[in-house]
Amino acid sequence: MANRQGTFCEVARFLHMCKSIQSFQAFAAPNDRQERQSMLSHAATVGLMITGIALAAWMLTQVDWANTVNSLADITAPDLIVALLATCLAFAGLATYDVVAVRHLALPGISAGRAATAGAVAYGVSNFVGLPWLTGALVRKVFYRNAGIKVGSLMTVVLASWIAFWITVAAIVGIVLALDDRVASMLGMPIAGTSVGIALLSACAVLMIWLSRGRKIGLGAQILRTLPMRVTLLQCMAALMDLIGSATVLYIFLPDGVAGSAASFFCLFVVAAGLGVVSHVPAGLGAFEGTIVLGLHADGQGNVAAGLIVYRAFRTVLPFLIASGVLCVAVLAQRNRAKHAP
Repeated sequence: MANRQGTFCEVARFLHMCKSIQSFQAFAAPNDRQERQSMLSHAATVGLMITGIALAAWMLTQVDWANTVNSLADITAPDLIVALLATCLAFAGLATYDVVAVRHLALPGISAGRAATAGAVAYGVSNFVGLPWLTGALVRKVFYRNAGIKVGSLMTVVLASWIAFWITVAAIVGIVLALDDRVASMLGMPIAGTSVGIALLSACAVLMIWLSRGRKIGLGAQILRTLPMRVTLLQCMAALMDLIGSATVLYIFLPDGVAGSAASFFCLFVVAAGLGVVSHVPAGLGAFEGTIVLGLHADGQGNVAAGLIVYRAFRTVLPFLIASGVLCVAVLAQRNRAKHAP
């Protein structure tokens, strides 16, 4: 009897060990996959950053700096005023991202003005520093801290803006390519632009249908919810405001006859902006400028370089300085309230 009990215990321990091994394998395999995916993602990010830096270095060697300085002197006061107004339009669109998302998520204690300020400051900082997922969430945390907003909600706001941005980019490029096949040759595409345009528009339609019911996306330990189609469309309108305003800033500083048609230039600008975001280089430096210069076939033209420099001053540097000032004031105000709190 004792031998049978001993044998039974040994079998039970063996089965338990097998079950533990299977559980460990089932647990370890996803971790291994996640680790490999993380390594590939980091490698791709580093590769894109190196490519962007290389493009920036190449562009600097191609610029006629004497001509660039002379071109800067030709900029008029009306051009500067229009650029300032266009920059305000762009950041009104960026601020709308947060207003729409916060209103839909019904986040407590956050007014529309507070959400707009958080969004504008977050993009003013992240557009300059880069890594918008990280910097955008950190800046928003400063403005939403007192409201007790969780990390998952912050990341949902950032995710929603990203989805809307890329849908808008794909839709704009798709519409322009579908209507004007010549744009494909300008962008150096080896295949028919109409086919690419229809494919992009179809992908946008499928994604919008997929979003129509709201989806859950796992990001590490956080579960993020996508916004429904109606809300995403509102954010796409915000993205369109941003892109139109930003493209206008560059367009008015380019010399006459270089930009070509408004539609083709806008398509080129949208592609350059998308590549700048993907590069993860601070401000998309190099990737954006390189795409614009190559797309306009403006190698070595100092007046184009001058336009890009002034564009950066209005669209990147000035918003960053203002956003940094607002962020410092917000942090100091929070510390002051915490210091005098009972």
